[in-house]
Amino acid sequence: MHYYDVWERVIYIKSFSKAFMPGIRIGTVVLQEAVKNDFLKYKKYYDLSTSALSQGALEIFINSGMYKKHNEKTQRIYQQKMNSLREYLSSFNKSQIEVFIPHTGLFIWMKLPETLNQELFIKRLEEKNVYIASGEMFFITKQSGERVFRLAIAHLSKEQIKAGMKILFKELIESLDLF
Repeated sequence: MHYYDVWERVIYIKSFSKAFMPGIRIGTVVLQEAVKNDFLKYKKYYDLSTSALSQGALEIFINSGMYKKHNEKTQRIYQQKMNSLREYLSSFNKSQIEVFIPHTGLFIWMKLPETLNQELFIKRLEEKNVYIASGEMFFITKQSGERVFRLAIAHLSKEQIKAGMKILFKELIESLDLF
């Protein structure tokens, strides 16, 4: 979007937190000249100084090639997890739900049937240590996130993903039978 912005209204923001060090909130921004002064003024109010140590460590991480290698490695790992999830999901009857599984990434989206009580379903999963995030928290309007939920796989092993999906579909079937 930034490349095609002829009206100079797009600000490109990138975080290095997930790829570099999650505890160090560091990112970069590409600004249009028209908004640069205002942006820097507000940055100064909210963030008096950015750690030179963090920036220096990130510079070394990028320039040494470690950042590129790390990204390639994590992309492979997430791709393998997503492929495993996709393969495992193929064994379930998904006629009652819609599933969006990206080619790679950290999470998938599922849309629940109208007859399912989403709050009760989430609570029953939590009792079995399977945690899903209601879609409502990811949308500006509550209605946009209705009946959808997000499943993150980033910190799970392939075995944990399979076990969680087995529990999820078992609960889904049982919950649908209740109504």
